[in-house]
Amino acid sequence: MRNYWILPVLIQSIVLFVILFLISITAKAACTTTVSVGANLQSIISAAAAGSTICLNSGNYGTVTLTSISKTSPVTIVSASGVGAQMYLHVNTSNNLVFNSLTFWNAYVGYPNGDETNTTISNSNFVSGGGGIGQLCISGGGVQGNLVNGNTFSGITVDGGGSCGEGRLQVYWPYDLMIIGNTLNGGGCSDGINISGPGGFVVANRFDGLLQGGCSAHVDNIQVYSSPLSNDSLIVTGNYFTNGSAYLGFYSGVNDIVVANNTFGPTTTNGSGQIQFLAVEGGIFTHNTNLSSFGIIQGNKTGDQSTTNIAYTNNVFVNAGISDGGGDVHGCASGCTYDHNLFNSGSYSRGTNQTIATPAFTGGSTPSTQAGFQLTTGSAGHNGATDSHDLGTLYYGGGIATQPAAPSGFYMN
Repeated sequence: MRNYWILPVLIQSIVLFVILFLISITAKAACTTTVSVGANLQSIISAAAAGSTICLNSGNYGTVTLTSISKTSPVTIVSASGVGAQMYLHVNTSNNLVFNSLTFWNAYVGYPNGDETNTTISNSNFVSGGGGIGQLCISGGGVQGNLVNGNTFSGITVDGGGSCGEGRLQVYWPYDLMIIGNTLNGGGCSDGINISGPGGFVVANRFDGLLQGGCSAHVDNIQVYSSPLSNDSLIVTGNYFTNGSAYLGFYSGVNDIVVANNTFGPTTTNGSGQIQFLAVEGGIFTHNTNLSSFGIIQGNKTGDQSTTNIAYTNNVFVNAGISDGGGDVHGCASGCTYDHNLFNSGSYSRGTNQTIATPAFTGGSTPSTQAGFQLTTGSAGHNGATDSHDLGTLYYGGGIATQPAAPSGFYMN
């Protein structure tokens, strides 16, 4: 049995650790070695001392395959200038490699073997070209210590063209993988982040303009799809979503999710901005702000496991609510609770201790930045949560989110 009450402390500690770690890797160290196109990177990196920084002069390095490189402390591979070093990357059975400020046409880390540890992909651009589609594919397996931070995935189309899956960031078996501070935008026919398997932390990412349109592949901002009960405590926190068709799509066998302190902003297409919890067993949806034109649909399709035991607390909903769906979507089967949420209209209200009022944000009725979604001191819902904080998100971009307290007596199996 898993106590939810420890999660606020856990998330706070993780985010603090990551911010300190990111400060350490973002500042470029002096180059130990500088190389140019044509260099044998497998040999150079294998021979590099632990803690070295290998700088790559700008240019097209083609397909770079790195195998069986293990270091006792990180070796950093970084562009000598901007993100000028370009490559199609394969990394297998390696340890303690940091790839910083590069341009990737594709990057496969541990896929399909799932055997990378302490690998970081940071501050890089993913683009189509050089025989690739701009996809990052990571396969874990056990405690890995892998990090994806500060990268940009813009306008990427997978749509059947990816050998790894439908996500521009495709993850299998994430366990303790941290996906932090990335930007996923610019349209394109692919999910933003697609996850299959247990665990993972999706923190403070920016999603914008990921719309289904005429795409044949799913275009969910975050899609989680797995075999029954294989996802264990996936944590989604501090993210900012705007103008997307489906902000969250959790399908067919996901359990013990935590969705907290996210901002689900407005969309330009009516009925978009969907949050779909279909066949989810156990979860927390707390301290989120939702201004989408759709809201949440929960339940399961015929033949799938039931959706049960999701606790919705301390959220703000504007022109959106929590629906049990209809037709082939059968709603929450049991154990879902709704407490201390704010709805701007009684037509959306649900549960106990709800507030029916229009919230006042510091950024106006439709804020244009994540920071603008903080409630004013005179707003309905200010200091109105079960933990005496504001209803809605407590994370406004930058720094560390104030984590919510657990609902009284709530446990996740």
